[in-house]
Amino acid sequence: MESLQKNILFRLGDKVKNKNIGSTIKKVKQIPGVNNVSRKKDSLIISYEPYSVSEKFLVKCLTGMGFVPATEKKKGFLARWIENLAKTNQENFGKKRLDCCNVKRI
Repeated sequence: MESLQKNILFRLGDKVKNKNIGSTIKKVKQIPGVNNVSRKKDSLIISYEPYSVSEKFLVKCLTGMGFVPATEKKKGFLARWIENLAKTNQENFGKKRLDCCNVKRI
């Protein structure tokens, strides 16, 4: 039977200091179900067995230690602009079609 592993990424929060990261990694490795913890620049990658420990539990533990889950990347300028444009259009025009689209053509 193969071992099923999942990874979760956490960013270092403002509360976490570089001195304390070593001891924090040791604490995380002691959690049952956590197989590996690796550090890359300002983030931690945790490999765990989902049938032994839940993702919610890991998020709760690590947010208590000052880490921030890195679930979504920040949207770029163009994506934010398009979302704002769509939101403004919906507020102004609602869900119905524009008047020019309803004109019957001969």
